[in-house]
Amino acid sequence: MSRLDDLLQLRRQLDQEIEREKAAEARVRRLAVQAAATMTRGNWSTRVFYAACEHFGVTPDHVLAGHRDKTSTNARHVAMWLMRDAGRSYPEIGSQFDMDHTTALNGVRRVEGDPQLLGAATQIRTDLTGENAA
Repeated sequence: MSRLDDLLQLRRQLDQEIEREKAAEARVRRLAVQAAATMTRGNWSTRVFYAACEHFGVTPDHVLAGHRDKTSTNARHVAMWLMRDAGRSYPEIGSQFDMDHTTALNGVRRVEGDPQLLGAATQIRTDLTGENAA
């Protein structure tokens, strides 16, 4: 039984190390997003894009590359909704993502039709503006 106990102890240590690494990666991602937002204070589109990427845990490059996995798509659509909410036109939003304006329209409609995505979008907006949600 001693060998089994040793293996279980090693497994617990490995699990703890994995959790520490995940936490460190999450901190690095948050810092990268904060740094990017700080450098682009005047550019709301860039700030909401990076915030959406952080919220969904995807890299900006992955989202901009047009990947179609659910997480990347959700981040892209939420960013589009936030840009539209800020008064950007669909052609402007589409050009930010190197896409057609109808793709931006579809992304905004998707967020409006999904309570979870809409909740994420409004939370990101609240976090960025510092306003309390009504």
